Amino acid sequence: MHSIDPDIKFTTEGEEDRALAFLDTHTVIQADGSLRIKIYLKPTHTDQYLNFESNHPVQHKLGVIQTLHHRAGSIITDQEDKEKEKLHVSKAWEKCNYPKWAFDRANKPKKARSDNNKDNANVETRGQIVLAYIKGPCIQ
Repeated sequence: MHSIDPDIKFTTEGEEDRALAFLDTHTVIQADGSLRIKIYLKPTHTDQYLNFESNHPVQHKLGVIQTLHHRAGSIITDQEDKEKEKLHVSKAWEKCNYPKWAFDRANKPKKARSDNNKDNANVETRGQIVLAYIKGPCIQ
């Protein structure tokens, strides 16, 4: 692999103390042979996520909450580790100025989408249009 491009350096890490960090996970082999999986953060990780006061759509900011909650809930195998990770990311969001209402809205169950919506039954789709996001009041 190194011969393809001399500027690309591939490295490998081996198991250490029955644990291996791989793709944002820290996997530990338990004494009984089962796996305990946690979230792995590099030593240089800074907990810097999209600041809530930044000029981005609210959906992107809520997506940060949803993504990190989903990651904790779907990757981590131990309930105690899940609670620790959720506490960790909650503290990181506080540093990034996320208000409480954002958590409530991000964790609100989604309504099921229906292609048989009666209000849109006779709507004809002709193409796609993209509009730029501009923060602030609408100018008349």
